[in-house]
Amino acid sequence: MTKDLTSSTVSRQNILNNNYALEQIESNLSLGGRYWHNETIFTKAQVAQILDIDERTVDRYIESHSEELSKNGYRVLRGQKLRELKQILLDDMNVADISKVPSLGVFSFRAILNIAMLVTERAKAIRF
Repeated sequence: MTKDLTSSTVSRQNILNNNYALEQIESNLSLGGRYWHNETIFTKAQVAQILDIDERTVDRYIESHSEELSKNGYRVLRGQKLRELKQILLDDMNVADISKVPSLGVFSFRAILNIAMLVTERAKAIRF
């Protein structure tokens, strides 16, 4: 019987708990992102682009799987951490103007893999 990653929390977590596999996947996929505070992070717009889905779809997955995604590296930045990240992102020409946002959700590489396993649309290229 095959494991359906879109519906099995345990199957998704088994993959995401394998640190060696995550390192190998991250180095082979080269998804981009921004290295910040000892990890690669991605904005919602970047996640939507990588998975070829709409940002509203990302929002729906965040809402319906918030606890799981938070456990795997999704977080909302505010205050000083957001100011630090804004400084870095505003220098990047590929990122829209975020100078006035009061908070910003960011995904770790692990959280991107998590959401890729949830997505039922065209994210199959990243799935295992």
